[in-house]
Amino acid sequence: MELELKAVPLDDWEEALLDLQDTGEILVTVSPDAELCRMLGVENTDRLTFKLELVAKLATKLAWNMVKGTLKYPTDDYPIQLWSDMGIDDGADNLNYQLLLRDKLEKEGLCEST
Repeated sequence: MELELKAVPLDDWEEALLDLQDTGEILVTVSPDAELCRMLGVENTDRLTFKLELVAKLATKLAWNMVKGTLKYPTDDYPIQLWSDMGIDDGADNLNYQLLLRDKLEKEGLCEST
C-alpha cells in the first residue's frame, strides 16, 4: 500500500484571509522606466502600459494567493513529490476551467465553436 502525501489545511484560514482582504492591501506596480519609454516612443509606451497593468493585476492575484497559502498551510517545506503532485492537480483544474469557459463563450455566441 502506497502512502498518500497531502498538504493538510489549517483550521480557520478562510476567515483569516477574508479579514486580511477586507483591511489589508498588496500593491504591485509594473511600469517601464523613463529610458525604456524614450526608446519605445509614445504610441508603443501607451500600448505597453496597458499590457503591464494586466501583468500587475495578475501579480496582485498571485501575491494574494501566496497570502492564502501562508495562512492555509503550516509550512512551505513539502517533499518534491508533493509539490509536483499539487502542480499537476492545479494544472488539470486550470485546463478544466478553460474548457468550461470556452464552452460558455461558445454557447453565448462570444466565440466560434471549435
